This record gives sequence, C-alpha cells and structure tokens, in this order.
Amino acid sequence: MGSIKKKTVTRPLPPNAKLAERRNKAKAVELVATWTDRTGKKQTGVVLTTPDGSQRVRMRAATWTIKYRDGAGIVREVATGCRDKQAALAKLSELESTADKIKIGALTEQDLDFGRHNRTPIVEHVADYIDYLRQERKHPDRIKTTERRLLELCTACQFERLPDLQADRVTGWINTQSADVHRGTEIVAGRSPAVLNGYIEAIVAFGYWLAGKRVRGKKSNQLGEKRLGQNPFAGIGRLNVKTDRRRKRRALSESELQRLLFVARWRPLAEYGREVERLPVLELPDDPKSRKTWTRQALALETIPQAVERAKSALAGNPDFVEEQDRLGFERALIYKLAVLTGLRRGEIEALTLDHLRLDGSLPFVEMRPQDTKNREAVEIPLRDDLADDLRQWIDGKQKSRNDVLTLEIKRQGLRGNERLFNVPKQLVKILNRDLAAAGIPKTDERGRTVDVHALRHTFGTLLSTSGVAPRTAQQAMRHSDIGLTMNVYTDPRLLDVAGAVEALPKLPLTDSAELPELQKLRATGTENHDRFASRTVAPTVAPDVAPTAFKACQNLSNSVENGESFDNEKPRQKTAKTPSFVGFSVVGATRFELATSTSRT
Repeated sequence: MGSIKKKTVTRPLPPNAKLAERRNKAKAVELVATWTDRTGKKQTGVVLTTPDGSQRVRMRAATWTIKYRDGAGIVREVATGCRDKQAALAKLSELESTADKIKIGALTEQDLDFGRHNRTPIVEHVADYIDYLRQERKHPDRIKTTERRLLELCTACQFERLPDLQADRVTGWINTQSADVHRGTEIVAGRSPAVLNGYIEAIVAFGYWLAGKRVRGKKSNQLGEKRLGQNPFAGIGRLNVKTDRRRKRRALSESELQRLLFVARWRPLAEYGREVERLPVLELPDDPKSRKTWTRQALALETIPQAVERAKSALAGNPDFVEEQDRLGFERALIYKLAVLTGLRRGEIEALTLDHLRLDGSLPFVEMRPQDTKNREAVEIPLRDDLADDLRQWIDGKQKSRNDVLTLEIKRQGLRGNERLFNVPKQLVKILNRDLAAAGIPKTDERGRTVDVHALRHTFGTLLSTSGVAPRTAQQAMRHSDIGLTMNVYTDPRLLDVAGAVEALPKLPLTDSAELPELQKLRATGTENHDRFASRTVAPTVAPDVAPTAFKACQNLSNSVENGESFDNEKPRQKTAKTPSFVGFSVVGATRFELATSTSRT
C-alpha cells in the first residue's frame, strides 16, 4: 500500500516574520518565526541558519506527495500538486491501479508514455520536431517553411492534442484549398497541387517522427521516441502535379542569353542616361518641372549604348559613382552567367564565399559544403576557363576597390575567407524582369512558360542536352537523384533539335514497283545481280552492318603478326567534334564535361 504525506521544505525567512524562542519536545530551545501570508493566514516555522549565514524557515509543504511501488516494484515518489487530501488519495489509487495492470501485462510502460504525450499540446510537439530538424542540420529555409506549414495545418484542422490527429481532416482541408473561390465577381484560383504537396510532405514526415521513425542518410529506423503507435497520416498520397502545373519554366536560347547578359552588364549605368519624353497633359501644372509633364523613356537593347554614353557624360563629375554602377552591372551579369554555366541555385550562389573557390589549379572548380547545398551533400562543380577568368577579375576588382593588396592565396589561409562573393539583392526577380523587358525577351511565351531566376538552371540543363552531353553526365552535373527530373523537367523540349534527329533517320521510300527492295537498290546503283538467290545475300538497307566477332578479330591479328606487320606506329583515328558557340564562348562538350566531372570527384 502506498502512502501520502506533506514533505518538509525550507523557504526564505519572510521579511515581516516575528522571531521567538520556544522549547521543542526534546526540551531543546529553538527559534520560531511567525508571520501572516498573502491570504491572511497565520504561518509558523522553525528558523534554520545555513552555512552561509542566511536564515530560512522549515515548514510543511502545502501539497501532498505520493509514495508507492510501480509496476516494476520500484519505489516512486510523485508530487501530486494537490492541496486536498482526498484528491491526493484518488491520485494514489489511480497510480496503484496502473501498477497492478502493468504487473499482470494489461498495460505497458509505452502505453504510459503515450498517455503522457497525449496530454501535451500539439504546438509543443511541433516545436520538438523543429528542434530535431535543426539538430539534423537541415536547410534553414526548409525548417522555416516546415514549421509554418505544420502550424497552419494544426490551426486549420483544429489539432490541439495528439488524439485529435486525423487524416480525414487533412484531406478535407486540402480539397477546400484546391478549389476555386468566388470573391464577388472575381474567381480566385485555389492552391496548386505542387504547393499542397508541400503541406502533405510536412504533415506525413511529422507523423512518422511522432511514431519514432528516424532517417540517417537514405536509411530509416525506429530508434526514436515513440509518441504515437503509428503514423495517422501514412495513407495520404501526393497530388498529381501534371494535372495543374501553375509554374512552368522555359530555357533561354543562345541569342536571348547574349541579349540578357549585355543588358544586365550595362543597364545599371544606362538608367542614368535615359532620354526625357514629354507627356501630353490637358492642363499644365503650376511647376513647369513637375513630373506630370515628362518622364524617362524606357530602355531597349538598341538604346542602351547611347544611354551609357550619356550617363558617363552627365556623371563625369562623379567618377566614383560611375565606377560603382559599372561594378554593379558586372556583378549582375556574372551572377546570371554563373547560374547558366553551373546550374547553381539562387540560395547556393548567395552562400558562395571566397573559401568555396578553387581557381589556381589546371581545372578550376567550386567546392560546395553540405550546409550550402539543397541535398546537404558536398559537391565539386567544375568551372569553364572563361568563367574562372571572370571570377578572378571580379575578386581582383573587389580587392582594388578596398585598397586591399592581399592575394587570393592569403585569403584562403583564413583571412576574410568567409566574405560573401556576391551581394545578391533580395529583389533579384524584379531586377531580372526589368532586364528581360530591356532585352526584348518576353516573360511568358505562347506556351505559358515563364522565365525567372530558377529558369537559368533550366537553361543549364537544356544546354547540356543540346550540346550532346550524355544523360548520366547531365544528371550528375544537375545534381539530381532521378534522371527523369533532368531529362523531363529541366530540359526544354522546344530547344531540342528534334527535326534534325528525324532527318537523321534512314529513308524508307514508297514505290509503285512490285520488285523486292533489294533488287530496286541494286538496279539503282547499276550493280544488279540476276541470280535468283541475290535477294537472300544482300544485307537490308535499314539494318546496320554486323560487327566482326572476337574470333575473326583474333584471327586477323594472328595473320598480321605472322606476316611481320608492326602495330607500334599505328595511330587510332580521332574524330574532331565541332563545338558550337554560346555567349562569346564555346558550350561545354560532352567529353570535356565528363572529364571535368570525373576529375573533380577524384
């Protein structure tokens, strides 16, 4: 049988306490304090002197404590927090009943843990899950998005405790979010399947975490703390994004990239050289210089050179500002070029520092750390020679602008090596839109596909395919786990030379002659054979020639050796590939890119 009691505790001596001496049961003299608490009740306690000289009051606690044996026979003390004795006895009876059920096997310790977690608010479970993601070093943007989506789902589905978690509520909320909403005379489209899939992934992963599932690399285990017996959201499947894809990106062509880089390079300075255009107004304002009567003409690809010259002339008295705008344009064009020729995402470009660059070797590359990549894996990205030269020029310009004579090698030894390589603006999307408008590139084409910052990565994937890079090499360059993502999503079919591929197929003419195709071919070439078995010995035009077998190859080699032929001076025939041009430099060829990738992995 268990017991309840009020434990003896010590508290600081109240400032309004009155001290008096009295004799206890052992006839010893002790100091007693008497005071009135905040409820007006009179309190007394024995005064004790601590080793540091301060005085404290020893008295009985206001709440009851339970002492009992649990299901494993271990003596436990549990603070009930109850001031009422009958309530404390009821709690003792409940704990003893639970211990008896554990002894006979009707309950387990895990069931008790489930009961304790069921009483915890759901927001605390979400906070613990977010802390787990931080410990796993997930990307900060992903952690922030996951927390926002989970809290939104818990509020919308009225999840307050773990027993409230139901998959039906989540699926019902998803159906309401995907439907169009009528607001007055306007129809507001619902959320796209791609966006709703993010909510589904967040809540399903949260459910597996509650069930104790933990992921290490690509393997999962059940070593985590189990707060639920099973994942209540395991049956919720992903939506089909192909049925309603809202954002479809397209790749830029070679001419469009040339125009975009040119505009990005010179538009910051050209903005200060735009010509003034008078506006037609019905009534002239009092101030003749008012902006109601004039505006600046929009920049176009053809007017940028003249605008740059006018800006340099107008800002001749401020050379530092001219140099600043010139460096800003070079930085912006270099960011675009780096994204197109490496496939780096915007967040990865923002995270680039001087420590990431390896520009001194024969094969320059960017060394990305796990915390800087989306898949949290380290990677080495090779750089083209011209791109490496542009990066060296950019770093040298930054050093000169700060009167810094330190070399890049000294920086890599730890001196300011963590300095950001680029100052990527937060409004980069709006800046890109202005560059596209000035370059005469439509934001959205007739297929409904748009151009944004991430479309530069799509351009990189498309250029790999159009340049003849092997699909597996393109997948490695794009850092995709699925080759279908590289070939289907990040390759713009419009820029692929499908017509040229069709023209390379063999010709299959349809004639009115009833003769066999083999005889028609022989008659056309003037080598007709009237043997009735000729059609059986002539190889068909469509099938390729059969390669010699290994036995025939060895036999020919043996005959050559017997005849005294030497193979030392024999040189293999090399094929020279024609490299197309792209934005002033050659596009990465398949052989070069495979060599660069294999070298960087080594």
